Amino acid sequence: MNAPDSATPTITPVEPLALPPVLGEVVSSLETNLSLPPAVGIAVALQTVSAAVGAAAVLRDDPAPPLSPSLHTFVAASAGSILPRALDAVLAPLRVIQGEFLALAASGPPQLARAGNPPATFEERARLLPVILAEDLTFADFMAAPARAFDGHVFHCQGAAAWGRLWTELAATPNGSRQRLFLQCLAGSGPASQGGVSLLAELRPGSLAWAGLVDFLPADVCQRSLILDAGLAPACSAEDAALPAAVAEAWEERLRELFQLRGLDTPLAVTVSAPARAAFRRFHAELVKETVSLPAASLELVFGWPALARRLALLLHLVGTDAGPLDEATAVTAIALARFYGEHLLSLRDAARLQLEAQALQADCDRLLRALQQLGTATRRQIFRNFHGQSYERWNKALMVLLEDGRVIEPSVCQFTLPESQLPAYTATL
Repeated sequence: MNAPDSATPTITPVEPLALPPVLGEVVSSLETNLSLPPAVGIAVALQTVSAAVGAAAVLRDDPAPPLSPSLHTFVAASAGSILPRALDAVLAPLRVIQGEFLALAASGPPQLARAGNPPATFEERARLLPVILAEDLTFADFMAAPARAFDGHVFHCQGAAAWGRLWTELAATPNGSRQRLFLQCLAGSGPASQGGVSLLAELRPGSLAWAGLVDFLPADVCQRSLILDAGLAPACSAEDAALPAAVAEAWEERLRELFQLRGLDTPLAVTVSAPARAAFRRFHAELVKETVSLPAASLELVFGWPALARRLALLLHLVGTDAGPLDEATAVTAIALARFYGEHLLSLRDAARLQLEAQALQADCDRLLRALQQLGTATRRQIFRNFHGQSYERWNKALMVLLEDGRVIEPSVCQFTLPESQLPAYTATL
């Protein structure tokens, strides 16, 4: 296992994988026409498959509990990159279906729907509950969306600006209640996730929302999430279509077929073949051996990789075929992807924590400088009294940084002040 890198990594193409034909054509077309790294193309395509299936399929591998295909994807890319074009191409079929449902709902309620009787057909249900895709929502809209969802499952798609606003809303409550509700929904246990929630969000690399998200998500959410720094810089928009017509048509046809599963009375149960089960067990055994050298903070994330591998295997199986048990080749491909995305997240989290620590230290230094501007000269104890509620070690670290930089001086033992050049004008005059 590769050790986490302290520098913010960029996504690199994964090794050639045995992807289902239609998925492979989509990923290859995005790479050829938009120069989108295959790892990013695979992530957003599998996210779209998860959104199309909703809660209409589960992976059964007794004695483990059934596993849903619910997936979340967070991709960091610079403003002006080709990521939005790629997302538009991959999400187009779902947006078409959403438009059809909204048109049905606008035409009036179903005549066959009677009080006390749930809608029986796709058309009846779509007229009453037309939402399958919700874009750029606020926190309140996020929580309210399932009430109008087609089958309780909602796919949320957030652009970079919308995600920034949502992130601000989540942090707005001092007691963290919104954050807890949001995480519960992503983990499949919140009040707005009875039918399942899937989320696709674009973020800006280096932003506080990106670093905070990478460090913020707990292990139970990470084991159903793909988190990538796509390394995409601003790029000129190509005139060619992101997907050739034939590929786009095949992709829409397959997504519509998968969406039809949501009309079943019970979720489609996908079983696991004996060779695939053995591959998953080998993967878990390998991780147990490899984690000996990992820090404790990474262990919880790493031991979520087997669940992520099974979830990705279910999605690969569904996009390839919805018949028969999950085979060994699909399991091996999913394991390779889970390991790749998992190791990438370890590197991202390491870099994000360094960024957050640096930002917190800078904020402490700025606050300490303002305090010294008011106090003039002060001892450590006097400085600490001005930061009641914070640890002594935290503010002493900021003080040491300022001393090393020369922004604070120690004219006598344990007496600290600002250089004359940094004192306010009225103080220097006096």
